[in-house]
Amino acid sequence: MAALKPFWWSADWRRVDEGRADAALVARVEDGLRRHGPDAVAHKLHGRALWRLGRREEARAAWERALRLDPDALWAFHEEAGRHYYERRYASALRLVDRAIARDPKAAWAWTLRAELRRIPQVGQKAAAVEDLRRAVAARPKLAWPRAFLARAVGGKEGLAELDRAARLDPGCAWIHAWRGEALRLAGRLEESVRALDRALALDPSCAVALAWRGCARLQLGRPGAIEDFSAYIDSEDALAARSRYKIRNFQPAYALSFALRAIAKARLGRADGVFEDMERAASLQPRHGWREGERLGLSPETLAGDLERLARRPASRARALAWLGEYRLASGAWKEALALLDRALAADPSWGWARAWRAEALIRLGRAADGESEAARAIRLSPRFARAHGWRGAARRALGELDGAVADLRRCAALDGTSAWAHAWLGEALLRLGRARPALAALDRAVALDSRSADSRTWRGRALCSLARCEEARAEFDEALRLEPAAVWALIGSADCLGRGGDAAEAARRLERARRLAPGLFSDIIPS
Repeated sequence: MAALKPFWWSADWRRVDEGRADAALVARVEDGLRRHGPDAVAHKLHGRALWRLGRREEARAAWERALRLDPDALWAFHEEAGRHYYERRYASALRLVDRAIARDPKAAWAWTLRAELRRIPQVGQKAAAVEDLRRAVAARPKLAWPRAFLARAVGGKEGLAELDRAARLDPGCAWIHAWRGEALRLAGRLEESVRALDRALALDPSCAVALAWRGCARLQLGRPGAIEDFSAYIDSEDALAARSRYKIRNFQPAYALSFALRAIAKARLGRADGVFEDMERAASLQPRHGWREGERLGLSPETLAGDLERLARRPASRARALAWLGEYRLASGAWKEALALLDRALAADPSWGWARAWRAEALIRLGRAADGESEAARAIRLSPRFARAHGWRGAARRALGELDGAVADLRRCAALDGTSAWAHAWLGEALLRLGRARPALAALDRAVALDSRSADSRTWRGRALCSLARCEEARAEFDEALRLEPAAVWALIGSADCLGRGGDAAEAARRLERARRLAPGLFSDIIPS
């Protein structure tokens, strides 16, 4: 912007930057365009003002006119990179943003957009993203929105303090108040959270995610209105997706979660209408969702299980309630109880593939891999697009030594559920056992990007790196696995191997001895007695 001469729009540009866009400002810009003719920056301003007023489609049309007039302007990189982001073309979006930063190192939007790209699990550069956001704040310390993005990235007390500053800098920005409301909710300050979210919605009723977060706070407080908030949020996202060329709701974690929490809120009230349809929709969008989401809102396991047990007493909802209760017990590690519940559910309705997949998991967890493989095969026939059915058949085959079949099943699971860290991790381990280190490393890279705190994934990734003679990287990965889980025997053995190759025989021997003490006799073929 510094390279452009001041024009008739300059005062209004400052007003939009300060969060003071209104209908009168839009009318002034439109009048200026009629009197002065087309101007790329004025169309850009027009789009920003329309966006702040919730007129999203008109805003996009204004930006497209601006881009046609001046495709080489610095902000054009922003629009183009944003388009690539929504189309999930993350590598090309990053290249565009890097070019913008090279041209103007003080472009706060470029640092912020690069941070948002780096935070995406497929990119997996969260630490670097925080540094980018700190640079954005340093570049434009009086702008509210870089602080808000930094707050979301760092979380905790620092994040809430940054959101407080952002709200003071731009008191009219609805989404900053919404993010502040969610931060207050996560900090357990529920009454303040509801007030902040009420304010966000008063400023901009189209700030849909505030509805979802207010629904969470109301559910935690036991107040009415949670179901209505979740429903309004879902309807808003559906309407936006229907209008947009991009599937915006796919980028909103709250969309899938709202179905799960609406199901839990209905069950709390003893309502059976749409409860299981909502939970199944949530799990279809994000397979990790289930009844445990209620625990994250502070509801006790006894409360959640009790709600399901009450629904199981009704003949119409008996099978689904028992099956979801079985899945809930599975997620809690109560495998025998889960198996008994799933047996009862399947006796009431033997045709639901999801329940069979969960039963397969229970059998495998209890050491009955052959039975689990058969049950998972039945689940696949009934529900061929249910990722966990393929994943658990892959797990059974992996346990039975049928590695080629395991790889095929785990690949299918990973394709159906790109967020499944365990499927990518087990796929990598199976490929390692087949001697295919390069594809194993690719799968394990993805597993670690999705769940950086899994000691198993770190250990297997270290083994893959070691197989490719990348010993320094392997040793770092084994050390990280041991930091996460000090008793990880295979990480100790792998790190000892790396240390031995590097000439540190004494430390290698100490780690091998520690592995022997942790697993006496288990690795006698690796660690001589």
